[in-house]
Amino acid sequence: MILLTGAALLLNTRRLVVSRRILTDAMDAISQGIVMMDSKGRTPVVNRRALELVPPPMRHASFAAADSDTLNEEIRDDGTIVEVRTHPLDDGGAVRTYTDITDRKAAEDRIMHLAVHDALTGLPNRRLFADALAEAIGRAKTGGGCAVLSVDLDKFKYVNDRYGHRCGDVLLTRVAEGRRDAVSPTDIVARFGGDE
Repeated sequence: MILLTGAALLLNTRRLVVSRRILTDAMDAISQGIVMMDSKGRTPVVNRRALELVPPPMRHASFAAADSDTLNEEIRDDGTIVEVRTHPLDDGGAVRTYTDITDRKAAEDRIMHLAVHDALTGLPNRRLFADALAEAIGRAKTGGGCAVLSVDLDKFKYVNDRYGHRCGDVLLTRVAEGRRDAVSPTDIVARFGGDE
């Protein structure tokens, strides 16, 4: 009887070891850092990604469990942007996830930039120009000055047709740089492209 109980206990222990190994492997394969803190401030769960994303002093710092989920962004000294989510547990502990969102933020910033800037020259587009012009007109109404200068590149279609779009792009970029360098920082140079 004792032999059977010992064998069953050994089998259950092996199953637990295998299950723990599978759980550890799964946790370490996740791209988010995960830290679980119990109600006594101990951290029974810290995956490999958390070791990479969370500086050592912060790994063992107690985080107070809130009544509801919280979401914060932290900008690290190296420029990495980490999204930190904390989810309270019923027993008073909490689970915190750390996600490196640096690339996502850069992509969002790029999309926001492209929404109001010409992709080729980097100059403000019609939309941003219209906003800036409306502000300038508003200032002019209260005594400020406002001027608009429109420049058209004559025969630009000929340059594209004769020398190719790559050459035309170089020409547009250089003209944009020249115009941008010729005005003060408070002035705006915009490109109304697309109809060349």
